[in-house]
Amino acid sequence: MDLEFLLAGTEDTVHAAAQALLAADAQALERSSELLRSAAGALAQILGQPGSLPLTEDQSQRLRALSARLVQVRDQLARVTALTNSQAASVLPSTEKATYGSSAGGGARIYRALG
Repeated sequence: MDLEFLLAGTEDTVHAAAQALLAADAQALERSSELLRSAAGALAQILGQPGSLPLTEDQSQRLRALSARLVQVRDQLARVTALTNSQAASVLPSTEKATYGSSAGGGARIYRALG
């Protein structure tokens, strides 16, 4: 696979993921994150091969910029995930107590109908 093509595709995918985060578009973010995962794997495979061609100065600069941008998108995604978890916790009941199993209250309670 051509490194130039792979770099351009990965740059576009990182940009799409950043735009999806800004727009709060969960479906687009899911699609772009899957593409990012596969593009990052392909980049790692190509660059990690023994005897791979040396990078040009332009390719090295693009890889550094891509790495920095990817870190930013990952950090933004972590913040959005923490915010989403916090919002969900305020709406959904806590799951701390087990329905079955040991509990701090001791033995089982027997309820009888009145009357």
